[in-house]
Amino acid sequence: MGDKVIMPANTKTDLNSQKVLAVKLRLKGVTVEETVKQTKLSAPTVIKCHKLFLTGGWQALNEPSHGRKKGQGTKLSQDVLQQLICQLFMEQPFLWSRQSLASYIKEQFECSVSERAASHLANDLGLLSGPYKLSDLVNINGRKALKRSGVLEQTGKRVYLGYCHSVNRFAPSSLNDQDKKYQGVLLILQSPKNKQLWSVCEWPSEAWLKRCFEILLAEVNHNIVLIVVGLDLTRVHSLNQWLLSEPIKNRLQVVAVPSKHSCLPA
Repeated sequence: MGDKVIMPANTKTDLNSQKVLAVKLRLKGVTVEETVKQTKLSAPTVIKCHKLFLTGGWQALNEPSHGRKKGQGTKLSQDVLQQLICQLFMEQPFLWSRQSLASYIKEQFECSVSERAASHLANDLGLLSGPYKLSDLVNINGRKALKRSGVLEQTGKRVYLGYCHSVNRFAPSSLNDQDKKYQGVLLILQSPKNKQLWSVCEWPSEAWLKRCFEILLAEVNHNIVLIVVGLDLTRVHSLNQWLLSEPIKNRLQVVAVPSKHSCLPA
């Protein structure tokens, strides 16, 4: 484009400055992952700031947050919790973690919560559980088939577990609209050290799955075997072509286990 992006003069805090920088980087075509590295903001915040700028300019970006006022406690208000739940159950082009959730709450609502508290919130909403073991997700016949295939013993690759299933939750009892349901399809990806990443969408499209896998690869520096339960990848032709392309096929091998092998309810 060639046009210079002018930073507004009324950014009063370091956080606002980082948000402005995030928008500038995204306008220049820098990826979300690289923008996160340069600004130290969470991926959800980077994406939200970019969208705010595109719809309302710098003024929308600098509107005051709806979080707590200075001197208030760290407990989330009903309004903030409602906004957060809506964001969590929207179709996401990124993977959440308890760390990114805690960062997002702090950045968007000016409310500091611990990673443990963020984990409890995700647990209450049915978005985080476990940690899982292979025996929790795959029955004995499925595990024997995996062992025969040799995917569990490949040199230089780490085994990740994935679990894809529907979520259908009522709003927490702390909210007034307790009859409101939040639903979608949840994908949880768990590392060998039990770190969990998750994303929710209305339906698991190929584009959504590809984006989740891309972010997973950006998060780690090693080659991965991903055993995922609850996904049928037999008809996702473009995704399979991407998985077989260079250099993806050397970094990521996805093994889809039919849901009939799962020991957990889907």
